[in-house]
Formats: sequence, C-alpha cells, structure tokens
Amino acid sequence: MKKLQALIRYEFETTFKYIFLFYAICYSVIALVYLLILILQGHFEDAGTSCLDMNSLVFLSIISSVGFTEDFRMHIQNGFTRKYIFIGTTSLFAAMALTMSLIDTLVANLMQYLTGNYHSVFTSLYGNAQPWILSWLWLFVLYLCACCLCYFITLVINRIGGRLFLIISLGGALFISLSLSVLFRLVLPAAMIENIIRILEMLFGFMTNGGIQVFYPILLFSSLSTIIMLSNYHLIKRMEIKR
Repeated sequence: MKKLQALIRYEFETTFKYIFLFYAICYSVIALVYLLILILQGHFEDAGTSCLDMNSLVFLSIISSVGFTEDFRMHIQNGFTRKYIFIGTTSLFAAMALTMSLIDTLVANLMQYLTGNYHSVFTSLYGNAQPWILSWLWLFVLYLCACCLCYFITLVINRIGGRLFLIISLGGALFISLSLSVLFRLVLPAAMIENIIRILEMLFGFMTNGGIQVFYPILLFSSLSTIIMLSNYHLIKRMEIKR
C-alpha cells in the first residue's frame, strides 16, 4: 500500500504543477487581450470570449498522452506492479478531471455573472437553465473520458507501433465511413434511420419532446470511461518495456 501511495503522490506532484501553469498562462493571455482592448477602445462592449473549457479539454488530452513510455519504464524498474501503475494513472486522471472541471465550471458561472454573454461548452449545448452541479458533473465525465481515450490510444501505439496504428486507423475510418454510407443510403429503411437518430440525440440529452435530460450524456460518458479504463488495464498487463 505504501508503494501505491508513493506512486500516486509522484504522479500528482509531477502533473498538477503543469495544470496550474496552464491556467496561469491561459488567464494571463485573456487578461492581456482585455487590457489591450481597453487601451485601444476604452471599453469592453465588443469584447467577449466563450468555451474556455475547450482549452482544458485539449490540454488534458495532450497531458494524458505524453510521457507514457518513460514513466512506465521507470515505474517497472522501481518495483511497481502493472496493477499499481494502472491505479495510479487512473487516479491521476480522475483527480485532474475533477479539479479542472470544477475550476472551469466556477469560471464559467463567474464569467456569465460578470458579462452576461459567456457560454461554456455545456451551456452552448444545453442552455443556462441547467443547475451548475449538472454542468460540473457533465464536464467531469467528459474530461475523464477524454483522458482515458487518449491514454488508450497511446497504449495501443506503444503496443503495435505508430505506423501500424496509423494504417489501421485510416483503414478503419474509411471502412466505417463507407459502410455507414451504404447502410444509410441503400440498406436501412427511413423509419429505422429516424429511430437511430432519435436514440443518438437522446443519448446526448436531446429529447423528442424538445426537453433536455443531462443525465443521459453523463451516463454515456461514464460508461465509455469505464469501458476504456478496463481496456487500458488489459493493455497495461501486456505492455512490454521498449528500449
């Protein structure tokens, strides 16, 4: 247990400083832009920004992908089991997603209060009528899903090689796009296509009666995160140390 605690502490200490650096740079740039607008125009009437949480999503996707090979080799050489590595990494992803989703939700509510015209990714999709706790929870599971997915891609690349992964990805994308095109145009009846579209809309929270049900996308992202986590554990157990 002490080794697991040491691993988790190491992951947190080496990663969270980059999160604080990210926010410092991000909001410094925004403050500088607003200052320049104030100097040039003398007011903020035409100034505005939205969807700052997209920056966080990109940042989390990148930081969850980099450094796997070196970290994995170092942990193995220091006697950490693959199970501990998985638990430590997953705990880190959950903590990063929790922290950044909370910060971004608070910032979004503050910006909306101060400017009256700020929109986060959540409010752009679902409007401002939803409780902030649902906005935070939706953003948390979205961030967590992105971390797990990018880590899964990194594991697959390290497992099969970048060139083979690229070939499989391009071939799979081409096959899926052509298959869907044939299915939707030539095979499936119109009624079935409409039902599929309704189900997809419902999964993302848009009900047929025009209402919004945020629990469905939260459940969707949570389920995807769980499936990807289990896949990550399966890959980590079979991961080889590359020199």
